[in-house]
Amino acid sequence: MAWLTYSFLERPIRSRHRTTNIILILCMSVFLLGVAGLTVKKLYGFKSRHFSMLNGDSSTVVLGADRDKLQHECGISEAQKYLFQYCLSGGAEATHYLLLGDSKAEALFYGLVRESKPEMQWMMIGSVYPPEGDATSEDRQQLKNRLALETIIHSPSIKAVVLAVALRDIFPVDRDTGFLAKDFVPSSEKIASYSLTIQQIEQAGKRVVFFIDNPTFPDPTSCISGGATSSPFLNQFLRRKKNPYCTIRYTDYLAGTRVYRQFVGELKRLHPSLIVYDPTPLLCDIPHNICTVTHEGKFLYSYGDHISDYANSMIAKDMLSVIGKLIP
Repeated sequence: MAWLTYSFLERPIRSRHRTTNIILILCMSVFLLGVAGLTVKKLYGFKSRHFSMLNGDSSTVVLGADRDKLQHECGISEAQKYLFQYCLSGGAEATHYLLLGDSKAEALFYGLVRESKPEMQWMMIGSVYPPEGDATSEDRQQLKNRLALETIIHSPSIKAVVLAVALRDIFPVDRDTGFLAKDFVPSSEKIASYSLTIQQIEQAGKRVVFFIDNPTFPDPTSCISGGATSSPFLNQFLRRKKNPYCTIRYTDYLAGTRVYRQFVGELKRLHPSLIVYDPTPLLCDIPHNICTVTHEGKFLYSYGDHISDYANSMIAKDMLSVIGKLIP
């Protein structure tokens, strides 16, 4: 009977101990959350991020910070400028160098203007591509393409033209990787249209530079990873995981763009004077077989897979040196 009484009384006691432990754990959890909240508040929340704890300085995810300094001029008549998304000039002096292409050309243009000497002014005609198909086509895009090409050909001051068109605007690519299908075969019409454009520009006494497109990555905002505060403890909770698509192997990039590079190689074969400029060695760590979105703590890309102002300056310095040696 005594044993039964003891067991009967012990169960409520154990139950009370269990309840007390649960309450203590909950109180401790609330206390720790309060400490975490006060710490973040003291550090002014996410505004106080220490960039050294991220994979790159997020303030460098910028493109066209100095676009307001550019002029709305590209050799196109006032009545036709409205047709072009990009019609830009870096200065009032006579322009000898022109950039032709799409939004990838625009991303490069800011660096070329920023890093050029005063006597090496640049102009850009954007949202255009080499004309293709029937020359009598009334398609709006083809009309723009032909108008841009005719402007270049008949401009005596222009010495060189850089052709910069995104890989995805030449061939269909995988949306996530930017790679071409392994069994993809480019059409002869595509090679013919680019070849004819290069031929017409060269026959007008101008040099042509083909700018190879940069590797494709997700939007850089999804590539910012690492601890968000200066506290190692809080960074266990306030941390952005690494996006696996924000790093690729250089060899995979070459394999995924093999057809594109063969296309460029064919253009070079057809036009020996064509200058091919490849920015990949500046954007990838080739000795370590890796391409990523940052370089020395700075982001190489801005919106989408467009290069940032940091990258376009780095590329422009090298590219201008190449052009300066090959095109007096």
